[in-house]
Amino acid sequence: MFSNLHFATATHIIALLMLERDTWLSSDYIAGSININPVVVRKEIRKLKEAQLVISKEGKNGGVRIAEDINKKTLADVYKATLASDEKGKYNNPNPNCPVGKNINNYLTIVYNDIEEQHIAYLNQISIQDLSSYFNNK
Repeated sequence: MFSNLHFATATHIIALLMLERDTWLSSDYIAGSININPVVVRKEIRKLKEAQLVISKEGKNGGVRIAEDINKKTLADVYKATLASDEKGKYNNPNPNCPVGKNINNYLTIVYNDIEEQHIAYLNQISIQDLSSYFNNK
């Protein structure tokens, strides 16, 4: 939820693409910056593309770059793009005959949903331009 590896990877990709705004970057180049396998980068790029945060081009001179209207986006958009529907609600399978066990997952869902809403509200306050500015000043 908070320490989401997919979100961290996607944010790194977005920050790098903002720095190299007019350049088509390969997944190998991006993977070198993050120090991860290019396959992982391509999976995250697919999600970012579906969310219209990046555009891609195939071929020898292809790659990925930031979408034109990125300045209207926030880190909440990046976060939402990286969430897999099966990541939410992964709990233990407690004993259904136990008074706590049969109800704990319902309770945790309420708590986690509230935390998630607050988390997204916070990320909505941070624009992609804010992210870019941080790295432009380093």
